Amino acid sequence: MTYSSDQPSDQDAVSLDALGWSAFYDAQVGPDEVELAPMRIATVHRDRVTAMSELGPVRLKLSARTNTTDFAVGDWVLVAREDRMLVRRMMMEAFRSAESQVEQRRSARTALGEALQIEPYDREAVRRAFVGLRTSDEAVHSEIHETLVDRLDELNIEQRKALSEMLSREPGDHRRRRERKSERDRGRPDGPPDHD
Repeated sequence: MTYSSDQPSDQDAVSLDALGWSAFYDAQVGPDEVELAPMRIATVHRDRVTAMSELGPVRLKLSARTNTTDFAVGDWVLVAREDRMLVRRMMMEAFRSAESQVEQRRSARTALGEALQIEPYDREAVRRAFVGLRTSDEAVHSEIHETLVDRLDELNIEQRKALSEMLSREPGDHRRRRERKSERDRGRPDGPPDHD
């Protein structure tokens, strides 16, 4: 499910807290979902669904396998921006292009594991296995990078900026962001808000 950021909004932006988002929901967001935008379903019609976001109301674009009957007003959903979907799809294609190199890397890891189990310890065998692993790692990265270089001209400048921001983050940054938010939220009651 995606939404388009260029949709006009006649309402002011609203905070997620005002929509009912809490630490309880935030704690359920997985590492692979931190780039998704939380939104609350506002309307459900036979052929469309709208949601409230921090940007205001947006019309959601459902995938072909999704029915509007899967949603109810008040549900929370995590939604990808359309340009993020394009970048993710491009990244996945680049990873798939390196399948044979990934298989070689698996073999190099197996060879390292075998070298580590030689008795007596064989320093040169382990060194050769590490060289093989580094070489296979480089081959994987090189194939992925070359595939991306050939495809990045399909992205506009905003999409390339989003990709740049994504690639500039260190692994685990999303966890640190969530920990800081969790520290700010301490003292708030856990669990979904009560509605009378």
